[in-house]
Amino acid sequence: MFRLFPRAAAFSTAFPRYRLNCRYETQQNFASRIFGLFNFLGGRKKQLIVGGYSGGAHCCWQYRIDSPFPPVIFKYNHRAGKYLPANRLFQSRVTEGIEAKITTIAEWNKTPELEKRTSLLEPEYAATSLDILLRFLYAGQERRAWDFFNENYRLSDKQEMKLDTEKKLRGCVIYQYLYRRGR
Repeated sequence: MFRLFPRAAAFSTAFPRYRLNCRYETQQNFASRIFGLFNFLGGRKKQLIVGGYSGGAHCCWQYRIDSPFPPVIFKYNHRAGKYLPANRLFQSRVTEGIEAKITTIAEWNKTPELEKRTSLLEPEYAATSLDILLRFLYAGQERRAWDFFNENYRLSDKQEMKLDTEKKLRGCVIYQYLYRRGR
């Protein structure tokens, strides 16, 4: 079971300018992970910072910087008088390159005992899987997205990843707009 911790000393020490969005820990520290979105590299895009406890005493965290967000394409809506997300009109652009990533996941899925590992131990696998899921979702292909995830994500933290992704999507304005939820 995961618990939410409001502060993360290891992250604050490594990145003093940034506040941690959340930190999840299990009963065993080796499964701890922290993550959040930060404008770490400058510019207008935020990057996903993922930290994982590497097993050492008090100090040993590994950090990874990634930008997992699929493109959001806007189109001017004359009736609304503003630009609005239009990903459904540009599905091929949003899912560009996805077939190669699906092939990569299929190859990874041949790894013996993959289902015994977690996203902490297989961060590239988890990031690629989530990238595919999000690209399908942001292209308006919700059923295909979740079918892909349910059929292909093999790590042991599958349920936690799914619940966490659904929670984050509920708070995502773009996703809510694309699926007209909460209106």
